[in-house]
Amino acid sequence: MSRIVFSSAAFWGDIMPYVPIANELAARGHDVVYSLPAGHHEILSGERFALHDNGSRFTHNDVLSDPAQLKMLERQHGSTTGTAMVRYWAERYIAADADIWTERTADVLQGADVMVAHPTAATLSAIPAIAGGVPWVCGQLFPSMIPSAVTDPAGIDLGWLPDGVARRLRRLLWRVVPTLGSPIMQDRAVNGIRERYGLAPMRGNMMLAWTAADHTAVLSSAHYTPPQPDWPEPIDVTGFTIWPGPSGSTLSEEVAAYLDRGEPPVMVTFGTSTATIAGPMLRDVVRALNRVGLRGLFLAGTAATAAELHGIDGVFQFAPLAQVLPRCVGVVHQGGHGTTAATLQAGLPAVALPMGFDQIVHGRRITELGVGRMVRGKGDRVSAIADALNAISDPAVRAAARDFGRRLVEEDGIGNAADLVERYC
Repeated sequence: MSRIVFSSAAFWGDIMPYVPIANELAARGHDVVYSLPAGHHEILSGERFALHDNGSRFTHNDVLSDPAQLKMLERQHGSTTGTAMVRYWAERYIAADADIWTERTADVLQGADVMVAHPTAATLSAIPAIAGGVPWVCGQLFPSMIPSAVTDPAGIDLGWLPDGVARRLRRLLWRVVPTLGSPIMQDRAVNGIRERYGLAPMRGNMMLAWTAADHTAVLSSAHYTPPQPDWPEPIDVTGFTIWPGPSGSTLSEEVAAYLDRGEPPVMVTFGTSTATIAGPMLRDVVRALNRVGLRGLFLAGTAATAAELHGIDGVFQFAPLAQVLPRCVGVVHQGGHGTTAATLQAGLPAVALPMGFDQIVHGRRITELGVGRMVRGKGDRVSAIADALNAISDPAVRAAARDFGRRLVEEDGIGNAADLVERYC
């Protein structure tokens, strides 16, 4: 039996892809501990592993309770990719929490055989691991953040350029962006912690700290995220590691009754990362669904958002996706990693309304694969969503989504990721 520590923070989409891997390793007899903000402990209290408070404040509830962040999100129309937001998160959650986060991670790593870390959480959690000689694996959720001349950096579209020009520009961007972004990403504060632990400074810690991992597991399907020939080694694409919902969770009587009394609906959810602007977006989706004559099942994510939608039929705060998706005909979501993976594996077409850089990447990808559509922009959003809903209702799109889902069901992403971690035990 080995001691294995997982490390992450931020939104559910940053937390939950590691839960099935941690459960699998615990089922194999390992001593597994998940080190993450205390605000996430309650929902994970029924899992197979132990929980540890890493001292970070970075949770969706902290974002929702911070007026400064809410104002920035409103100014950026909900976008989580603006420079101001990245700088603020780096200051509030990386620089300000650096001491306690690294100290508590060092404590939980005592006696550990291996650590598994979220790529951004590794900015801090990897420091005591490396200094203490603990091997670590990065569970990479953002393949677009892996330097490559073949794929566009996150949030950038160079596909309109000639291939040779695009490749050269991508290489240049990967060299320049970490340096230009160094002040925004609070490198001075992070490198101060690195120096204290006897490590050399880095540029672009929040972007590139994960590259120091002993191994990287891309928690995606090779059908969806093909490995690129110039990716740094060692990297393996394991398959998706989809969280089915809290351990022991069941479909509520209210949700089941709603599903029973009508045609299969389109499930609508925007996750915790976009909870601040979910209300207005959900109302636009309601109008679009009414326009095209489709029924909706709305998972609001928070009690506050559910209250905003009072009076609309089919609104619930939460339901386990694994039990809901088989009874739906499509999905409207924010393009997050976890919801995208679950939708694809269920064989359902989707409309993505992305707010963050990684969500834009997923929106583009489902469009490329012919299994969904992406809606962006500040124009007539209701009409754009209605058009996208009509598009994914096309029998050819639904068939493509079903076929793609069959390929994913054949993969064992959880088992593959657990096997990779065990190489370092």
